[in-house]
Amino acid sequence: ALLGYSRGAVTTIDFDVPIQALIQAQAAETPDAPAVVFEDHSLSYRELMAAAGGVAARLREQGIGRGSLVPVRSGRSLALVSCCL
Repeated sequence: ALLGYSRGAVTTIDFDVPIQALIQAQAAETPDAPAVVFEDHSLSYRELMAAAGGVAARLREQGIGRGSLVPVRSGRSLALVSCCL
């Protein structure tokens, strides 16, 4: 475990828990809070999870499933985070 800082609070980060699970838990707790900010744009946790779900659906439609490796080519953007989830 590692101690992390978020908005002044100290939190414990458990590396045995996948990042997706941590983000999903935060989305359930604070769905309208900002999850990702890039330049002057942002996504709430609800919007981030919806965007990531859309990417996952498109991948499944093409026969890509859990455990598949998918290259991502993107500049810095909000979409990049959605693709990585």
